[in-house]
Amino acid sequence: MEGKGDVSKWNGLSPVMTNANPNNYQAYEWFAKDDKGRWISGDIGKTRDAKFAGTGNVPRQHIISDELARAFLSPDGKFWFPWRDISGEAVPKLNIFRTTFSSGTTDACVAMRVPYTYIYQQTMLAKLKAAKYPGVSIDEIGVTPDRRKLQVIRIDDPEHITPIKNTGDTLTFDGKHIPQYTFNDPPKNDMYGHRVILVMAGEHATEHASSWAIDGILRSLLTDTPEAAKLRKDTTWLLIPILDPDGRARSEFASLTNKFYNQRGDMPAINNTPTETIAYASYIRAFVNSGRVLTTAVTLHNVECNEGPVVYSPFGIAEAWEPTKALNNTYFTRLRAHGYKVGSDIPLEGGQQQMRFYGWCGMKFGALPFAFEVNDRYPSQRMTVKDLQDVGADLAYSLGDFRYSKEGLECLGRTEARLKLRVQERNTYLAKPINAEDSMESLLTYGY
Repeated sequence: MEGKGDVSKWNGLSPVMTNANPNNYQAYEWFAKDDKGRWISGDIGKTRDAKFAGTGNVPRQHIISDELARAFLSPDGKFWFPWRDISGEAVPKLNIFRTTFSSGTTDACVAMRVPYTYIYQQTMLAKLKAAKYPGVSIDEIGVTPDRRKLQVIRIDDPEHITPIKNTGDTLTFDGKHIPQYTFNDPPKNDMYGHRVILVMAGEHATEHASSWAIDGILRSLLTDTPEAAKLRKDTTWLLIPILDPDGRARSEFASLTNKFYNQRGDMPAINNTPTETIAYASYIRAFVNSGRVLTTAVTLHNVECNEGPVVYSPFGIAEAWEPTKALNNTYFTRLRAHGYKVGSDIPLEGGQQQMRFYGWCGMKFGALPFAFEVNDRYPSQRMTVKDLQDVGADLAYSLGDFRYSKEGLECLGRTEARLKLRVQERNTYLAKPINAEDSMESLLTYGY
């Protein structure tokens, strides 16, 4: 039968389970013991004394009963998380996967990996707003067909905040409304201008582990350290933990994949183009139109169990093969130093992914496109949510180092040259009246 699943890729898989309600934000809060024996919360919304959770055998928490809490303690007693590994077995001959576990209660949730849900994201973003970190904004750039929010976490250099404005104007074309945004001109305070780095996850909406890695990038940018300040200097970071909220809610694998540009160079009619595609394109286009340089566009994915190591590079483009290997080397060297199993610096495949959001950003705006697969269920090195966050933090520091590397500066020069050419292309396009012959690809790229 076409499309039939194959459980052989789950050989060695250990699913996870929790006794907590997975719709509760606290069901994803981890605790680690510090060198004074205190339990410290990993909740990004907690600060100062609110982070402390006692010094007992398990942290003070209210999501799992005390009698069950010990089952979620790490073997060394220094980490606690309300999800734990359980045994599983793939049976390829029968094409089934089965698991056996004791929940200790009638309430239990089992998943292939720890989920990153839209409900969790909304609570996390509300906490992020309430914490009022300097230079951090949540840009709501549209809504999905099912009325979920399309959101981008924007982290600016605190000394140079990027004002955003939805002009209130919309381009209405063939019954579809395209929101229009503007940004103030960027500061011109160094020879390289103001960079923009875009990192996204959840293009394949069932790939939850990649969203937790984005969470780690966010944490690394918000720490009160000289390293974090360097990451944010003269740079705007745009983070999208769930690119496809409706797909995530419905567990649809690829409802937004390949919706930006196709190999024939044209696009579907605008009435067949997803609302999300239009919203993301309009938002990124506004950054570029304001004079900012979108230097990097990164997409994060995750594979299932035995399909690859903890992190690897699935593909790169021929035009940026050497810079891709250079960034991979920087990133993977950092990961290896932290004990993670990674792939080769050389991407597994070549080829332009211009039909996807990150590849479209590369083709149209000269951004360097990178792709990474993460694997939290790798049989010989299963990862917790904290591990995934640490992998994301290592990526942030690697992207930060790459900005000023030899390869990074060479790419910046090519990007700036591409953007100068784009100004001419856009002026030519805007000089024409809009009409039904305009392709969706042109509208996404140049706007009105």
